[in-house]
Amino acid sequence: MKRMLCLLPLIFILGFNTLRAQDRPFGLGLMFGYPTGISLKYWIDDKQAIDGGITWSFYHDGYFQVHSDYLRHAYVIDVNTGKLPFYYGLGARLGFGHNVHFGARVPLGIEYIFQNEPIDIFFELVPGMEFLPEPDFSFESVIGFRYFF
Repeated sequence: MKRMLCLLPLIFILGFNTLRAQDRPFGLGLMFGYPTGISLKYWIDDKQAIDGGITWSFYHDGYFQVHSDYLRHAYVIDVNTGKLPFYYGLGARLGFGHNVHFGARVPLGIEYIFQNEPIDIFFELVPGMEFLPEPDFSFESVIGFRYFF
């Protein structure tokens, strides 16, 4: 009985992995636009993911920015091969330059997940609200790709 209880977490994890949109949970790639940099994504299951970025923003004389978002995916468009979910979420960003920048993000995007390949491409529009250094509306847009492993 103790052996079965020890195996339950492993069985759960292996079963949980089959529910992801990608066969591999972690993606690493590049994004271009505003901001430009490294893109990261971790699939929780087929409809939920956490993404992040380590980027350079060209806005306000340029600054280093990190962000992270919780994402929900909706599969409303059928395609012959692969998957094409629309996604939306909520997150935050923090920037360091002449001033400290802090704000909220509302990512809206579309992502193509290749069939039988650990690759995706995405396009994202991100309205938001900047709280520091002063309150202001913000808007970001990027295109990118990731390799999953």
